[in-house]
Amino acid sequence: MKIKNKNLTILIFLVFIVSSCVTTKRVRYLQEPGWSIPSYEEMQTPEDYKVQVLDELYIRVTTLNKEMSELFNLSSSNVTAGSATFSSPGFTSYTVNENGAIIFPYIGEIHVADHTTREIKRIVSDTLSSMLNDLSVDVKLVNSYFSILGDAKNGRYAITKERLNIFQALALAGDLQDFSDRANIKIVRQTPEGAIVRTFDVRSKDIIDSEFYHIQPNDVIYVQSFNGQFFGFNSFTTLFSVVSSVISLTFIFIRFGNVFK
Repeated sequence: MKIKNKNLTILIFLVFIVSSCVTTKRVRYLQEPGWSIPSYEEMQTPEDYKVQVLDELYIRVTTLNKEMSELFNLSSSNVTAGSATFSSPGFTSYTVNENGAIIFPYIGEIHVADHTTREIKRIVSDTLSSMLNDLSVDVKLVNSYFSILGDAKNGRYAITKERLNIFQALALAGDLQDFSDRANIKIVRQTPEGAIVRTFDVRSKDIIDSEFYHIQPNDVIYVQSFNGQFFGFNSFTTLFSVVSSVISLTFIFIRFGNVFK
C-alpha cells in the first residue's frame, strides 16, 4: 500500500511538472482558431485616432510670406502662451483643453476634439485661408505613445507609423518572454467615455481582423505570466532531464527505505 501511495505521489508530481512546461502551442503566433485558440469577430478597418482632451498637437504653418510664417510658428524656447507650449526651436505643441479646443496664436480658440489629425489640418487651413493664400499646414499628435507592463520589456514606446499593429508593438519591446501568457493579453485604452479594458489571445490568427489588432495612442498593454507558474521549463530536453533525475532519486529513496525496514 505504501509503494502504491508513493507511485501515486510520483505520478502527480510528474503531471505537475509537465503542466509547467512551455509548449509551442502556448507561444506560437497566428494559430488557426480551435481547441484552446479563440476566434474573433471580423471588424471593419478601424477609424483613425480622434483627438481627445489633454492630447498634445504639433501644428506648423508654412507660407511664402516670411513674416506670417514666423507669426504662426513662434519658436522661443520654454515659452507658454495660452494652450501653446514652445518647448524647443521649430517645435510647437498645443494642449487640447477641457472644452476640446486649442488656443491658436492670433486666431483664438479652434475646436479639435473628436477630429482626426487630417480633419484638424483642414480646419486650421480653412481658418487661415482668409489671411493667407499660399499656405501648408502640418498636424501631428505629439503624445503618440503606447506602454507595455508586466512580463515583458516594460517601457513607453513611440508609435512610429500611422497604424501600428500588435505584433509590431511587441517587436518594438523585444517580443514577449517564454512564460508570458499570450492567451490573456490586456489592453487599457482611453476613450472619450473613459478607460476601457480588453482581454485577447494574441496567438489567434483571427486577431488580424479584430478590434485588438491596431494599437492606439496612450494604449497600455499588460502581460501576465502563466497562472500557477512554479517550475520554469522552456524545452522538453530540460524537462526530461529533470524528470529522469526525480525518478532516479525516488527509486533510490524507496530502495533504501526497504533496506532499513
